[in-house]
Amino acid sequence: MQNKKLLLGLVCGAVCVSWFFYLYTDQRSLTSTEIGRQKLLTTVSAGAVSSQKFLSLIVEPDDGMTQVKNAIKGARHSIDFVIYELEDVGIEKDLVAAFARGVKVRVILQNVKNFGTYPNDAAYKYLKSSGVDVKWAEDYFALTHQKTLVVDNTSAIIMTFNLNSKYYTSSRDFAVIDTDPNDIAAISQVFGADWNGTGIIAPSGDDLVWSPGSADILLLLINSASSSLDVYNEEMADYRITNALEKAAERGVAVRVIMTYSSSWKTALNELTAKGVVVHTYSGASDFYIHAKVIVADRKLMFVGSENFSLPSLDKNRELGTLVSDPELVAKTEHVFAGDWVKARPFEHVPDLSFNSTVSIVKLSTSNICHVPGSASYEQTKKFKSYETLQACLDSGGRLPIEKNQKEIK
Repeated sequence: MQNKKLLLGLVCGAVCVSWFFYLYTDQRSLTSTEIGRQKLLTTVSAGAVSSQKFLSLIVEPDDGMTQVKNAIKGARHSIDFVIYELEDVGIEKDLVAAFARGVKVRVILQNVKNFGTYPNDAAYKYLKSSGVDVKWAEDYFALTHQKTLVVDNTSAIIMTFNLNSKYYTSSRDFAVIDTDPNDIAAISQVFGADWNGTGIIAPSGDDLVWSPGSADILLLLINSASSSLDVYNEEMADYRITNALEKAAERGVAVRVIMTYSSSWKTALNELTAKGVVVHTYSGASDFYIHAKVIVADRKLMFVGSENFSLPSLDKNRELGTLVSDPELVAKTEHVFAGDWVKARPFEHVPDLSFNSTVSIVKLSTSNICHVPGSASYEQTKKFKSYETLQACLDSGGRLPIEKNQKEIK
Protein backbone atom coordinates (compact mmCIF):
# COMPACT_ATOMS: atom_id res chain seq x y z
CA MET A 1 0.00 0.00 0.00
CA GLN A 2 2.83 2.35 0.95
CA ASN A 3 4.59 1.58 -2.34
CA LYS A 4 1.38 2.27 -4.23
CA LYS A 5 0.97 5.64 -2.50
CA LEU A 6 4.60 6.46 -3.15
CA LEU A 7 4.24 5.55 -6.82
CA LEU A 8 1.07 7.62 -7.10
CA GLY A 9 2.83 10.56 -5.48
CA LEU A 10 5.75 10.29 -7.86
CA VAL A 11 3.43 10.12 -10.85
CA CYS A 12 1.47 13.16 -9.67
CA GLY A 13 4.67 15.03 -9.01
CA ALA A 14 6.00 14.18 -12.45
CA VAL A 15 2.78 15.32 -14.08
CA CYS A 16 2.84 18.62 -12.17
CA VAL A 17 6.48 19.25 -13.03
CA SER A 18 5.89 18.29 -16.65
CA TRP A 19 2.91 20.64 -16.86
CA PHE A 20 4.89 23.48 -15.32
CA PHE A 21 7.72 23.03 -17.80
CA TYR A 22 5.26 22.65 -20.66
CA LEU A 23 3.60 25.92 -19.77
CA TYR A 24 6.83 27.76 -19.00
CA THR A 25 8.76 26.44 -21.98
CA ASP A 26 5.83 26.88 -24.34
CA GLN A 27 5.35 30.46 -23.23
CA ARG A 28 9.06 31.26 -23.43
CA SER A 29 9.22 29.96 -26.97
CA LEU A 30 6.03 31.64 -28.10
CA THR A 31 6.40 32.99 -31.59
CA SER A 32 4.83 32.45 -34.96
CA THR A 33 4.00 28.99 -36.25
CA GLU A 34 6.61 27.36 -38.45
CA ILE A 35 4.63 28.27 -41.55
CA GLY A 36 4.07 31.81 -40.31
CA ARG A 37 7.69 32.18 -39.25
CA GLN A 38 8.93 31.02 -42.64
CA LYS A 39 6.62 33.54 -44.26
CA LEU A 40 8.04 36.31 -42.10
CA LEU A 41 11.60 35.24 -42.81
CA THR A 42 10.83 35.22 -46.52
CA THR A 43 9.16 38.60 -46.15
CA VAL A 44 12.24 40.13 -44.55
CA SER A 45 14.52 38.58 -47.14
CA ALA A 46 12.33 39.90 -49.96
CA GLY A 47 12.14 43.37 -48.43
CA ALA A 48 8.34 43.68 -48.48
CA VAL A 49 5.29 42.44 -46.64
CA SER A 50 2.14 41.07 -48.18
CA SER A 51 -0.39 43.90 -48.07
CA GLN A 52 0.05 47.31 -46.47
CA LYS A 53 -3.23 48.99 -47.39
CA PHE A 54 -4.44 48.22 -43.87
CA LEU A 55 -1.75 50.25 -42.06
CA SER A 56 -1.30 53.84 -40.89
CA LEU A 57 1.24 55.50 -38.60
CA ILE A 58 1.14 57.53 -35.39
CA VAL A 59 4.19 59.63 -34.49
CA GLU A 60 4.68 60.82 -30.91
CA PRO A 61 4.83 63.36 -29.47
CA ASP A 62 3.75 65.09 -32.71
CA ASP A 63 0.33 63.45 -33.14
CA GLY A 64 -0.76 63.24 -29.51
CA MET A 65 -3.15 60.65 -28.12
CA THR A 66 -6.24 61.67 -30.09
CA GLN A 67 -6.33 58.57 -32.27
CA VAL A 68 -5.92 56.24 -29.29
CA LYS A 69 -8.66 58.02 -27.35
CA ASN A 70 -10.99 58.13 -30.35
CA ALA A 71 -10.52 54.40 -30.88
CA ILE A 72 -11.68 53.72 -27.32
CA LYS A 73 -14.55 56.20 -27.53
CA GLY A 74 -15.67 54.73 -30.86
CA ALA A 75 -15.73 51.11 -29.70
CA ARG A 76 -19.13 49.46 -30.16
CA HIS A 77 -18.62 45.84 -29.13
CA SER A 78 -15.24 45.05 -27.56
CA ILE A 79 -11.91 46.41 -26.35
CA ASP A 80 -8.94 44.15 -25.63
CA PHE A 81 -6.10 46.19 -24.20
CA VAL A 82 -2.68 45.03 -22.99
CA ILE A 83 -0.24 47.63 -21.68
CA TYR A 84 2.95 47.77 -19.64
CA GLU A 85 2.15 51.08 -17.94
CA LEU A 86 -1.20 52.84 -17.64
CA GLU A 87 -1.19 56.21 -15.88
CA ASP A 88 -3.63 58.32 -17.85
CA VAL A 89 -6.79 59.24 -15.96
CA GLY A 90 -8.54 60.37 -19.15
CA ILE A 91 -8.01 57.06 -20.93
CA GLU A 92 -8.96 55.14 -17.81
CA LYS A 93 -12.25 57.07 -17.72
CA ASP A 94 -12.78 56.38 -21.42
CA LEU A 95 -12.41 52.65 -20.76
CA VAL A 96 -14.96 52.83 -17.94
CA ALA A 97 -17.33 54.85 -20.13
CA ALA A 98 -17.04 52.21 -22.87
CA PHE A 99 -17.90 49.51 -20.35
CA ALA A 100 -20.87 51.56 -19.11
CA ARG A 101 -22.34 51.76 -22.61
CA GLY A 102 -22.18 47.98 -23.02
CA VAL A 103 -18.79 47.42 -24.63
CA LYS A 104 -16.94 44.30 -23.46
CA VAL A 105 -13.69 45.68 -22.04
CA ARG A 106 -10.74 43.50 -21.02
CA VAL A 107 -7.45 44.94 -19.79
CA ILE A 108 -4.16 43.16 -19.04
CA LEU A 109 -1.69 45.19 -16.97
CA GLN A 110 1.87 44.34 -16.03
CA ASN A 111 2.34 44.43 -12.26
CA VAL A 112 5.15 46.97 -12.63
CA LYS A 113 7.48 47.82 -9.79
CA ASN A 114 9.47 51.02 -10.39
CA PHE A 115 11.75 52.35 -7.68
CA GLY A 116 9.58 50.93 -4.92
CA THR A 117 6.29 52.17 -6.39
CA TYR A 118 3.56 50.41 -8.36
CA PRO A 119 2.50 52.80 -11.14
CA ASN A 120 -0.34 50.59 -12.42
CA ASP A 121 -2.00 50.12 -9.04
CA ALA A 122 -4.25 53.17 -9.28
CA ALA A 123 -5.50 52.24 -12.76
CA TYR A 124 -6.06 48.63 -11.74
CA LYS A 125 -8.09 49.61 -8.67
CA TYR A 126 -10.12 52.21 -10.55
CA LEU A 127 -10.99 49.88 -13.43
CA LYS A 128 -11.75 46.99 -11.10
CA SER A 129 -13.99 49.06 -8.86
CA SER A 130 -15.83 50.36 -11.94
CA GLY A 131 -16.68 46.85 -13.13
CA VAL A 132 -14.13 46.61 -15.95
CA ASP A 133 -12.50 43.19 -16.42
CA VAL A 134 -8.85 43.83 -15.59
CA LYS A 135 -6.10 41.32 -14.80
CA TRP A 136 -2.47 41.35 -13.84
CA ALA A 137 -0.35 39.73 -16.55
CA GLU A 138 0.71 36.13 -15.97
CA ASP A 139 4.19 35.77 -14.52
CA TYR A 140 5.40 33.04 -16.87
CA PHE A 141 6.75 35.93 -18.94
CA ALA A 142 9.61 37.92 -17.46
CA LEU A 143 7.43 40.96 -18.24
CA THR A 144 4.38 41.69 -20.31
CA HIS A 145 5.83 44.68 -22.13
CA GLN A 146 3.39 44.56 -25.07
CA LYS A 147 1.41 47.73 -25.82
CA THR A 148 -1.60 46.93 -28.00
CA LEU A 149 -5.20 48.14 -28.21
CA VAL A 150 -7.70 46.02 -30.20
CA VAL A 151 -11.13 47.54 -30.85
CA ASP A 152 -14.18 45.59 -32.09
CA ASN A 153 -11.86 42.91 -33.49
CA THR A 154 -11.43 45.16 -36.53
CA SER A 155 -8.44 47.36 -35.69
CA ALA A 156 -5.33 47.21 -33.53
CA ILE A 157 -2.97 49.95 -32.43
CA ILE A 158 0.49 48.41 -32.01
CA MET A 159 2.50 50.89 -29.94
CA THR A 160 6.06 51.52 -28.87
CA PHE A 161 4.71 53.82 -26.14
CA ASN A 162 2.99 53.28 -22.83
CA LEU A 163 -0.07 55.27 -21.84
CA ASN A 164 1.59 57.38 -19.19
CA SER A 165 0.50 60.99 -19.59
CA LYS A 166 3.57 62.55 -18.00
CA TYR A 167 5.70 61.32 -20.93
CA TYR A 168 3.41 62.24 -23.84
CA THR A 169 5.08 65.54 -24.68
CA SER A 170 8.69 64.43 -24.25
CA SER A 171 9.09 60.94 -25.74
CA ARG A 172 9.80 59.95 -29.33
CA ASP A 173 7.52 57.02 -30.04
CA PHE A 174 5.49 55.45 -32.83
CA ALA A 175 2.42 53.29 -33.31
CA VAL A 176 1.00 51.39 -36.25
CA ILE A 177 -2.77 51.27 -36.72
CA ASP A 178 -3.45 47.86 -38.25
CA THR A 179 -6.79 46.78 -39.74
CA ASP A 180 -5.48 43.69 -41.55
CA PRO A 181 -8.00 40.91 -40.68
CA ASN A 182 -5.26 38.27 -40.45
CA ASP A 183 -3.25 40.38 -38.02
CA ILE A 184 -6.32 41.23 -35.93
CA ALA A 185 -7.30 37.57 -35.70
CA ALA A 186 -3.78 36.63 -34.58
CA ILE A 187 -3.55 39.40 -31.98
CA SER A 188 -7.00 38.54 -30.62
CA GLN A 189 -6.11 34.86 -30.40
CA VAL A 190 -2.96 35.61 -28.41
CA PHE A 191 -4.80 38.06 -26.15
CA GLY A 192 -7.37 35.37 -25.38
CA ALA A 193 -4.66 32.86 -24.51
CA ASP A 194 -2.77 35.35 -22.33
CA TRP A 195 -6.04 36.36 -20.67
CA ASN A 196 -6.85 32.74 -19.83
CA GLY A 197 -3.27 31.82 -18.92
CA THR A 198 -3.02 29.07 -21.53
CA GLY A 199 -0.04 28.14 -23.67
CA ILE A 200 -0.17 29.11 -27.33
CA ILE A 201 2.22 29.45 -30.24
CA ALA A 202 1.60 33.05 -31.28
CA PRO A 203 0.51 33.24 -34.94
CA SER A 204 2.26 35.83 -37.08
CA GLY A 205 -0.73 37.02 -39.09
CA ASP A 206 0.62 38.77 -42.17
CA ASP A 207 3.46 40.75 -40.59
CA LEU A 208 3.50 40.43 -36.77
CA VAL A 209 6.68 39.96 -34.73
CA TRP A 210 6.12 38.42 -31.29
CA SER A 211 8.32 37.94 -28.27
CA PRO A 212 9.41 35.63 -26.84
CA GLY A 213 11.33 34.67 -29.95
CA SER A 214 11.63 37.88 -31.97
CA ALA A 215 15.42 37.99 -32.19
CA ASP A 216 15.74 35.95 -35.38
CA ILE A 217 13.34 38.22 -37.30
CA LEU A 218 15.10 41.40 -36.15
CA LEU A 219 18.50 39.90 -36.93
CA LEU A 220 17.39 38.86 -40.39
CA LEU A 221 16.04 42.36 -41.00
CA ILE A 222 19.40 43.86 -40.00
CA ASN A 223 21.34 41.26 -41.98
CA SER A 224 19.19 41.86 -45.07
CA ALA A 225 20.22 45.52 -45.34
CA SER A 226 22.47 46.33 -48.29
CA SER A 227 22.71 50.13 -48.16
CA SER A 228 21.33 51.64 -44.95
CA LEU A 229 20.00 50.93 -41.47
CA ASP A 230 18.35 53.61 -39.34
CA VAL A 231 17.69 52.51 -35.77
CA TYR A 232 15.88 53.88 -32.74
CA ASN A 233 15.98 52.00 -29.45
CA GLU A 234 15.83 52.65 -25.75
CA GLU A 235 18.36 49.94 -24.86
CA MET A 236 21.52 48.50 -26.39
CA ALA A 237 22.05 45.39 -24.31
CA ASP A 238 21.81 42.40 -26.66
CA TYR A 239 25.07 41.15 -28.14
CA ARG A 240 23.28 39.54 -31.09
CA ILE A 241 21.86 42.87 -32.18
CA THR A 242 25.10 44.81 -31.64
CA ASN A 243 27.11 42.17 -33.50
CA ALA A 244 24.69 42.31 -36.43
CA LEU A 245 24.86 46.13 -36.56
CA GLU A 246 28.66 46.01 -36.46
CA LYS A 247 28.83 43.44 -39.26
CA ALA A 248 26.44 45.53 -41.33
CA ALA A 249 28.71 48.55 -40.98
CA GLU A 250 31.76 46.45 -41.84
CA ARG A 251 30.16 45.29 -45.10
CA GLY A 252 29.50 48.87 -46.15
CA VAL A 253 25.97 49.51 -44.89
CA ALA A 254 25.47 53.04 -43.55
CA VAL A 255 24.27 52.29 -40.01
CA ARG A 256 22.85 55.11 -37.90
CA VAL A 257 21.57 54.75 -34.34
CA ILE A 258 19.68 57.32 -32.27
CA MET A 259 19.35 56.76 -28.52
CA THR A 260 19.08 58.59 -25.24
CA TYR A 261 22.52 58.21 -23.69
CA SER A 262 22.99 56.10 -20.57
CA SER A 263 26.23 54.82 -19.10
CA SER A 264 24.59 51.39 -19.21
CA TRP A 265 25.14 51.40 -22.99
CA LYS A 266 28.63 52.95 -22.93
CA THR A 267 30.50 49.74 -23.76
CA ALA A 268 28.09 48.75 -26.52
CA LEU A 269 28.18 52.22 -28.08
CA ASN A 270 31.97 52.28 -27.95
CA GLU A 271 32.09 48.93 -29.74
CA LEU A 272 29.55 50.03 -32.34
CA THR A 273 31.37 53.25 -33.18
CA ALA A 274 34.70 51.43 -33.32
CA LYS A 275 33.23 49.24 -36.08
CA GLY A 276 31.88 52.15 -38.11
CA VAL A 277 28.34 52.53 -36.78
CA VAL A 278 27.47 56.22 -36.41
CA VAL A 279 25.60 56.96 -33.20
CA HIS A 280 23.84 60.15 -32.17
CA THR A 281 22.54 60.53 -28.63
CA TYR A 282 20.36 62.79 -26.55
CA SER A 283 21.51 63.56 -23.04
CA GLY A 284 19.81 61.76 -20.20
CA ALA A 285 19.12 65.24 -18.82
CA SER A 286 17.37 66.35 -22.02
CA ASP A 287 13.64 67.02 -22.07
CA PHE A 288 13.42 64.80 -25.18
CA TYR A 289 13.65 61.04 -24.68
CA ILE A 290 14.11 58.27 -27.24
CA HIS A 291 11.67 55.51 -26.25
CA ALA A 292 10.91 54.25 -29.78
CA LYS A 293 11.90 50.78 -31.00
CA VAL A 294 12.32 51.00 -34.78
CA ILE A 295 14.60 49.48 -37.43
CA VAL A 296 14.45 50.79 -41.01
CA ALA A 297 16.35 48.71 -43.58
CA ASP A 298 17.32 50.22 -46.95
CA ARG A 299 14.52 52.79 -46.53
CA LYS A 300 12.13 50.08 -47.73
CA LEU A 301 11.19 47.81 -44.83
CA MET A 302 10.90 48.66 -41.15
CA PHE A 303 10.08 47.12 -37.81
CA VAL A 304 7.99 49.02 -35.26
CA GLY A 305 7.18 47.44 -31.90
CA SER A 306 7.62 47.16 -28.16
CA GLU A 307 10.86 45.13 -28.30
CA ASN A 308 13.96 46.69 -26.79
CA PHE A 309 17.44 45.43 -27.64
CA SER A 310 17.89 43.20 -24.61
CA LEU A 311 17.84 39.46 -24.06
CA PRO A 312 14.78 39.58 -21.74
CA SER A 313 12.81 41.68 -24.23
CA LEU A 314 13.59 39.47 -27.22
CA ASP A 315 13.60 36.07 -25.51
CA LYS A 316 11.53 36.20 -22.31
CA ASN A 317 8.97 39.02 -22.40
CA ARG A 318 5.58 39.20 -24.06
CA GLU A 319 6.16 41.82 -26.76
CA LEU A 320 4.57 42.69 -30.09
CA GLY A 321 5.81 44.51 -33.15
CA THR A 322 5.06 44.57 -36.86
CA LEU A 323 6.86 44.82 -40.19
CA VAL A 324 5.95 47.74 -42.45
CA SER A 325 6.87 48.22 -46.11
CA ASP A 326 4.33 50.85 -47.15
CA PRO A 327 6.49 53.50 -48.88
CA GLU A 328 4.55 56.42 -47.39
CA LEU A 329 4.85 55.12 -43.82
CA VAL A 330 8.53 54.29 -44.21
CA ALA A 331 9.24 57.71 -45.74
CA LYS A 332 7.38 59.43 -42.90
CA THR A 333 9.45 57.54 -40.33
CA GLU A 334 12.67 58.39 -42.16
CA HIS A 335 11.69 62.07 -42.21
CA VAL A 336 11.19 62.03 -38.43
CA PHE A 337 14.48 60.17 -37.98
CA ALA A 338 16.34 62.77 -40.04
CA GLY A 339 15.01 65.57 -37.85
CA ASP A 340 15.96 63.79 -34.64
CA TRP A 341 19.39 62.94 -36.08
CA VAL A 342 20.47 66.53 -36.64
CA LYS A 343 19.28 67.61 -33.19
CA ALA A 344 21.16 64.85 -31.35
CA ARG A 345 24.86 65.05 -30.55
CA PRO A 346 27.39 62.73 -32.22
CA PHE A 347 28.66 60.02 -29.91
CA GLU A 348 32.41 59.58 -30.15
CA HIS A 349 34.36 56.61 -28.94
CA VAL A 350 35.11 57.30 -25.28
CA PRO A 351 38.86 57.26 -24.50
CA ASP A 352 40.33 54.64 -22.22
CA LEU A 353 40.24 57.06 -19.30
CA SER A 354 37.88 55.54 -16.75
CA PHE A 355 34.48 57.19 -16.70
CA ASN A 356 34.79 57.37 -12.93
CA SER A 357 38.39 58.56 -12.78
CA THR A 358 38.93 61.51 -10.46
CA VAL A 359 42.65 61.94 -11.17
CA SER A 360 41.90 65.45 -12.43
CA ILE A 361 38.84 67.49 -13.27
CA VAL A 362 36.99 67.24 -16.58
CA LYS A 363 36.34 70.64 -18.16
CA LEU A 364 33.01 71.48 -19.83
CA SER A 365 33.71 74.39 -22.16
CA THR A 366 31.27 77.13 -23.10
CA SER A 367 30.67 75.24 -26.36
CA ASN A 368 29.55 72.17 -24.36
CA ILE A 369 32.64 70.07 -25.11
CA CYS A 370 34.05 67.81 -22.39
CA HIS A 371 37.85 68.10 -22.28
CA VAL A 372 39.65 65.32 -20.42
CA PRO A 373 43.10 65.67 -18.85
CA GLY A 374 45.82 65.06 -21.41
CA SER A 375 43.73 66.05 -24.44
CA ALA A 376 45.11 68.59 -26.90
CA SER A 377 42.72 71.36 -25.91
CA TYR A 378 42.57 70.68 -22.16
CA GLU A 379 45.09 73.35 -21.13
CA GLN A 380 43.74 75.80 -23.72
CA THR A 381 40.26 75.71 -22.20
CA LYS A 382 40.13 78.64 -19.80
CA LYS A 383 36.39 79.16 -19.35
CA PHE A 384 34.74 75.99 -18.14
CA LYS A 385 32.58 74.22 -15.62
CA SER A 386 34.36 71.43 -13.79
CA TYR A 387 33.17 67.87 -13.26
CA GLU A 388 34.79 65.13 -11.25
CA THR A 389 34.18 62.48 -13.92
CA LEU A 390 33.80 62.30 -17.68
CA GLN A 391 30.47 60.56 -17.24
CA ALA A 392 29.11 63.43 -15.16
CA CYS A 393 30.20 65.89 -17.86
CA LEU A 394 28.50 63.89 -20.63
CA ASP A 395 25.33 63.43 -18.60
CA SER A 396 25.14 67.19 -18.11
CA GLY A 397 24.75 67.63 -21.86
CA GLY A 398 28.41 67.85 -22.84
CA ARG A 399 30.05 65.94 -25.66
CA LEU A 400 33.50 64.81 -26.65
CA PRO A 401 35.47 66.71 -29.30
CA ILE A 402 34.75 65.55 -32.85
CA GLU A 403 37.78 63.81 -34.28
CA LYS A 404 39.22 65.27 -37.48
CA ASN A 405 38.76 62.02 -39.37
CA GLN A 406 35.17 61.50 -38.30
CA LYS A 407 32.81 61.02 -41.23
CA GLU A 408 29.11 61.66 -40.97
CA ILE A 409 26.60 59.59 -42.89
CA LYS A 410 24.42 61.56 -45.27
